[in-house]
Amino acid sequence: MDDLILYTQPGCADSRHVRDWLTERGVRFSERSVVDADSARALAATGIFATPLLVRGDRHVFGFRPDALAILITPAI
Repeated sequence: MDDLILYTQPGCADSRHVRDWLTERGVRFSERSVVDADSARALAATGIFATPLLVRGDRHVFGFRPDALAILITPAI
């Protein structure tokens, strides 16, 4: 399974919602705050300039959209 990366920023309610949603389901992910310059550059490289963004390989989900998040975290068959 590709690693999940969650791009967040302090004070972003949707970032907190995605983090909590993933944690409640026992999903392992790396969190990268865009306050860090390297993380901000990595986020920009996706073509999306806002948070939260959950990335898995070349796929991503922007915002707190539980249905889309569920699809992204489900392993491919």
